[in-house]
Amino acid sequence: MATSSIRYGSNDVFVKDHEIGDWIKAMTDQFDHLISSGKDVEWLLVECNRWCEIYENYPPGLKDIEFDDVLAVDSENRIDEIVGVLNSVLKQTTSNGYELEIAKNISSKILSDLFNK
Repeated sequence: MATSSIRYGSNDVFVKDHEIGDWIKAMTDQFDHLISSGKDVEWLLVECNRWCEIYENYPPGLKDIEFDDVLAVDSENRIDEIVGVLNSVLKQTTSNGYELEIAKNISSKILSDLFNK
């Protein structure tokens, strides 16, 4: 079974390719609240769209997601926002057609291994 990585800095979280889709769906479930809050999260919507394209179009083992470029701009605020979204995934109790426990496990690994949270 192919794996790809989610990367930030020199750290990687390795994820089975078929599980990346569940994580992306869980992340997008959090966006309604962010958008209605009035925060400027357009960057996150654009980035998530890029993740979807990678997931749908790249071959197995090459579905890598990198945070470096997107978090280099206004890094402190963007890191706080993405950490907030990851924490929101951990608090979810229902899913909309994806494996919630998989999404929670990936979010938890990203928080601990990439952001030391």
